[in-house]
Amino acid sequence: MEPIINPWVFYLIDVVDSLKNVLWCVGGIFFCTLIVYFIGYMSFDDGYRGDNEKRKEKCVKYATVSIGVLILVGVLQIAIPSKNTMYQMLAARYITTDNIGSAQNNVVELVGRIVQEIERKKK
Repeated sequence: MEPIINPWVFYLIDVVDSLKNVLWCVGGIFFCTLIVYFIGYMSFDDGYRGDNEKRKEKCVKYATVSIGVLILVGVLQIAIPSKNTMYQMLAARYITTDNIGSAQNNVVELVGRIVQEIERKKK
C-alpha cells in the first residue's frame, strides 16, 4: 500500500518550523549587536580624528551589516509559513472532492457490511 502523503513531508514541515525558531534567535542576536554598535558609535568624539575615526567607521560598517541581516531575517520570517499553515496547505493539496466521494462510498459500504453481520448474528 502506497501512502497518499509521503511521511518525509511531515519531517520537512517540522524542520522548516524549527528554522523559523532559529531565525528568531539570529534576529535577536543581530538586534542586540546593532544596539551595541549604535552605542559605540554615539560614544566616539567627533572632534578627535585619529584611531577613534577608524573605530567609528568600523561601527558604521558592522551596524550596516547588522541592519542587512535583520532585514533578511525579517523577510524570511514573513515568507516561511507556520507549521499550521504548511499542514493546511498539505491537506488542501490531497483532500479533493474525488477523495471525499471515495471515502464516503467506502464508509457506506462498511456500514452496510456491519448491518449485514448484525442481521446474520441475530438469525
